Amino acid sequence: MKKKKRKKPPLHDRKANPNSTYWQNKADKEASRYYRHQPCKVCESQGVENTDTCWHHIVPKASSAHYRHQPCNLIPLCNAHHNTDNQIAAHGTNPLAVEGWNNWLRENYPRGIELLETYGQKKGEKVDYEQAYLEWKGLNEPTM
Repeated sequence: MKKKKRKKPPLHDRKANPNSTYWQNKADKEASRYYRHQPCKVCESQGVENTDTCWHHIVPKASSAHYRHQPCNLIPLCNAHHNTDNQIAAHGTNPLAVEGWNNWLRENYPRGIELLETYGQKKGEKVDYEQAYLEWKGLNEPTM
């Protein structure tokens, strides 16, 4: 027996709810746009310039909606330091690379370690994704 697809609420209803995935996705896109082409913080600490970057959530976005769009929880990383490097990789499959990431974070960004240790205190809080979107959009606006 086929399952019925759950119908999305009308767009005007999704826009009216500041906690909806509509606003969450818009905020994600603006934050991503902000971090695109910023230098990888790991490469930078090693004296290498690399601006082919994406954003990494220190506290996983699935674990804490509160920190999903907080600038203190986001860090630009190149693909290697995000996923594939053998020495330092935030999401690497090599346990030594993940340990290298944690050590790098501890030495270079202690606030990140603090976030990881305390994020559970913010679990379950409602997040105004519309406000997050507007804040990131403001950061992306060209300055005169």
